[in-house]
Amino acid sequence: MNKIITLVFAAMFVCAEISFAKDITLIKPDFSKNNALITALKDRQSSRNFTDKNLDIDTLSELLWAAGGVNRSNGHKTYPTAMNAQEVEIYVFDKTGAYLYDAKNSKLVLIAEGDKRADTGSQGFAAKASVNLIYVSDISKLRGSDDNAKLLMSAVSVGAVTQNVALYCASKGLGNVVRASVDADKVSKILKLSKTQKVVIAQSVGHIK
Repeated sequence: MNKIITLVFAAMFVCAEISFAKDITLIKPDFSKNNALITALKDRQSSRNFTDKNLDIDTLSELLWAAGGVNRSNGHKTYPTAMNAQEVEIYVFDKTGAYLYDAKNSKLVLIAEGDKRADTGSQGFAAKASVNLIYVSDISKLRGSDDNAKLLMSAVSVGAVTQNVALYCASKGLGNVVRASVDADKVSKILKLSKTQKVVIAQSVGHIK
């Protein structure tokens, strides 16, 4: 009998807790405060109208560091990656050629000469953007035997990289857009990618028209 009474009171208590639960009104961000991250988040948006102006070397260097640079003494990077596999590779297409971003040595390694920006996408703005970033996943660096699962895991890291770029662009008044319209076969040939290096997505960056 005592157990039954205890259960009844417990049920009444749970019901009372549920009945008192209600929606919670959140506080809107205070944009008047000097908070760089909040401001960048507020200003983040996609842009497709670019001028043909180049990015200066300082801006390009910061952009790529924000995307996937080394930010700790242990070699870890600005984006999260499963078990620190660092399988994401960032390729840069500009007027002069296609390059691989070497984050460790802070330099661009030339892969192919010549303006190949138009080859990175079917949309016209790709040919005008200051740079087109191509994100590639080398799934051989990830553990497991399921390549689709590896690619899905890597896509999470690539998503973080694209947001890093978008926030940097917002902070500098630059335009950017993430796009899936990439001819993976054509880009793979230009970059001389292996079978385990998979093109994931692209991001165009440039000065807004």
